[in-house]
Amino acid sequence: MDPRLAREYKDHEEKHWWFRVREQIIMRSLCSKLSRSQGLRILDVGSGGGGTSRALAALGQVTCVEPSPELYEALRQTSPSPVVHGSILELPFAEGEFDLVCAFDVVEHVDRDEQAAAELARVCKKGGMVAVTVPAFLSLWSHHDEVNHHFRRYRSGQLQRLFCPPLRLRYSTYFNTLLFAPIWLFRRLSGLFPKHAHSQNSGSDFSALPHPLVSAFFYQLFALELYWLPRHSFPFGVSLLQLYAKSEESL
Repeated sequence: MDPRLAREYKDHEEKHWWFRVREQIIMRSLCSKLSRSQGLRILDVGSGGGGTSRALAALGQVTCVEPSPELYEALRQTSPSPVVHGSILELPFAEGEFDLVCAFDVVEHVDRDEQAAAELARVCKKGGMVAVTVPAFLSLWSHHDEVNHHFRRYRSGQLQRLFCPPLRLRYSTYFNTLLFAPIWLFRRLSGLFPKHAHSQNSGSDFSALPHPLVSAFFYQLFALELYWLPRHSFPFGVSLLQLYAKSEESL
C-alpha cells in the first residue's frame, strides 16, 4: 500500500461512504449465514484502520492481523482487540483456531493468492466460515488499484476456484452495483490525465471526496443494495463478496 494511503486509511474507514456501506453489507451477510452469531473466535486479516474489526466484535472475540507497518502501529494504539503484525501468506496461528476467518479486500494485495486462500482455510476450524471481499472486474482497473498495490481484480469464478476445494461456497454476490456505471466512467476518464507523483494525497478513489451532499447521495444510493442483499445476489458490481464453509470432512 502507498504510504500516503496508509496515513489516510483510518479517516477513510470512518467517513467515506463506500466503507460505511460495505461494513453493513458484510455484517448483514455474515449474520444471515452464520449458524450462531455470538461467542465466535474471529480472525480479521488485513484489519486496516480497525473499523470492520470493531463491527465484528459484536459476534465474538476478534484478533486483528495487519501487514502494513504504518497501519499496524496505528491500530495497536487504538484497537480494543489483540493486534498481530503478520502476512496473509503465513498466518501465525494453529490449524483450525478460528470460527470465522475474514479477509476484506486483502487477497488482491498478494501475488500468491493461492497461498493466501490456503492459509485462510487452514486457520478456520471445521464447521467454521471464511469470508472474503475483493475488487471485481479487470475493466475497472485504474490508478486506484496501483496505489493500493493490487495484483488483480476478480470475477466470481476466479475467486471461487482459489477456495474450493477444500472449502464449500455458501454465498456469492457482487456489490456496489448501482454505482458501477459512474465508477467505470470516472476511472476511464481519470486515466486520461497524468498522475502527479508528489501530490499531497495518495490519488486513490477514496481521496477523491466529493461535496458532502454528493457523498450523502452516493451513500444513500449504495445503501439501497442492503434491501436486496443478503437474501439475493447481484450479477455484477465493483466489488465481490463470497462466504465459504469448512465442512467437518474438509482437509
